[in-house]
Amino acid sequence: MPITLHLVANQGVAPPPESIFERAESHDDPEFSLLEEYAMGHCSTKVGNLVKEHLELCEPCRARFLEAVEWISLMKSALASIQ
Repeated sequence: MPITLHLVANQGVAPPPESIFERAESHDDPEFSLLEEYAMGHCSTKVGNLVKEHLELCEPCRARFLEAVEWISLMKSALASIQ
């Protein structure tokens, strides 16, 4: 059984030994916060490769990843507009 990877804000990652994925209904999916980290390029090479492999196989997660990318883009635009 996979173990969840817990991302701790501003403290990095506390990786469990087996998996970076949380238990989902029918398969294991990355947490949304992990997809955000991946989208921003903040994952280690090992974790990034695992997320990339999963995204290549999982259409629902690719859709969630695109949501994360859009969210990050909107936040960057909002931040730029107030500076």
